[in-house]
Amino acid sequence: MPEPDQVELVDAHPRLGAPPAQVSKLSFGEQGYDREVAATLAADVARERDRLATDLERLNRAYEARFGFRYCVFVAGRSRSELLPGMADALARERDSELHRALDAVVDIARDRWHKLASGDAPR
Repeated sequence: MPEPDQVELVDAHPRLGAPPAQVSKLSFGEQGYDREVAATLAADVARERDRLATDLERLNRAYEARFGFRYCVFVAGRSRSELLPGMADALARERDSELHRALDAVVDIARDRWHKLASGDAPR
């Protein structure tokens, strides 16, 4: 696949930490928004959420400026705070290896979604 098509495929996924209204139903659950909505948002939880959003926004800008495509990762139920170190570490990697890692993530996400849809476990 030509590199521009690879980048387009990676960029088809929402940014990690994208606002809930901008993600698909599958991404909504994968990024943990369903768990946030169900939880009581105490003041300290809201502050932590805001700090994470700021950190993600900063890392997304830095990542996209460095590599020219979005950071894409298979969340697999992990919280955004658990994903921040990996995203920060990715900034030190070479572009080719990072593009291949992101493409692997796209495949992992697609495989997981296919299994959920096939088993009827996906939100509709």
